[in-house]
Amino acid sequence: MSFGLIVNAILYGVIEAFSEWFPVSSEGHLLLLDKWLAPGFSADFAGLLRAVIRLGAALAVIVVCFHRMNPLAADKTPKARALTWGLWGKVFLSVLPAVAVGFSCSGWIEQHFHKNYVTAFAMVAGGFVLLIADAVSRRRQPRVTGLYRLGCGRALALGIFQILSLIPGTSWTATAIAGALLLGFSAQTAAEYSLYVAVPFLLGGSLLRIVGIGLHVTGSELAALGVGLLTAFAVSCLALRMFLGFVRSHEYSWFGHYRIYVGFLILLAFYYL
Repeated sequence: MSFGLIVNAILYGVIEAFSEWFPVSSEGHLLLLDKWLAPGFSADFAGLLRAVIRLGAALAVIVVCFHRMNPLAADKTPKARALTWGLWGKVFLSVLPAVAVGFSCSGWIEQHFHKNYVTAFAMVAGGFVLLIADAVSRRRQPRVTGLYRLGCGRALALGIFQILSLIPGTSWTATAIAGALLLGFSAQTAAEYSLYVAVPFLLGGSLLRIVGIGLHVTGSELAALGVGLLTAFAVSCLALRMFLGFVRSHEYSWFGHYRIYVGFLILLAFYYL
C-alpha cells in the first residue's frame, strides 16, 4: 500500500468535508490542492477520488440529520410524517431545474465552464453575491423561519437560482444559501435547507461519476478510495455541526469575503505564480 497515496486521500477528504458544507466551494479548494500537492493521480483516479469523497460527505448529512429527514421515524406523529414528506417534495422542486439543465447541457457546460479561470471568477462572483444576500437578509424580517414554513413557489424559485451551481466554483451550498436569503429565509433556515438540497446533487452526481469511470483500480488505489470516503464522512459530521453553530452567531459575509480572497488566490496560483 502506498503511504503517500493514503495521505493524499486523507487530505482530499478533509478539504472536501469543510469546503463542501461551508459555502466556499469544494471545487476551488480541491483545485488549489491539485496545484500545490501535485499528487500525480491519473485523470480517471482523480475523478473517482473526488466522486467518492463527495459521496462520503453526502452520507454524513444523512447520518447527522437522519431523524429530521426520515419521514418513517416511529416516534413521529402522522402530522410530522406528512410535514417531512412535504419537505422532501420541496427539496425535489429545488433540485429539479439544475438536474434538468445539467443533464441536457452537460457537454456544453463541461466544454465552456470547466476551466481554472472560470472557477476563480465564480468564487469571486459568488462571494459578492453572498455579501449582497447577507446584507439584504439582515435589513428585513425573514418570511421563512422554519423548514416546514417553506412554500412550493419559493422552493421552485430557489431551484431556478440553483442552476448557477452548475458552474464550477459556485458551490451547491453557496447558491442555495444566497438564493434562500434573497427569497426571505432566515439565516438558520437557509443553512439547514442548503444541506438537504445538496444531498441529492452530491449522491446522484457521485454515483453517476463512479459508474461512468468504473472501479478499475489497484489494491492500493482501492484502499485510498476507502480512506478518502471515511475521512470525508467523519470530518463532514464535525463540519456540519460547526457550520450550523457558526451561522447562529455570525454573518454570511464572512464566507463572502473568504470566497473573494480564495478566488484571487486561484488566479494568482494558476496564471501569475
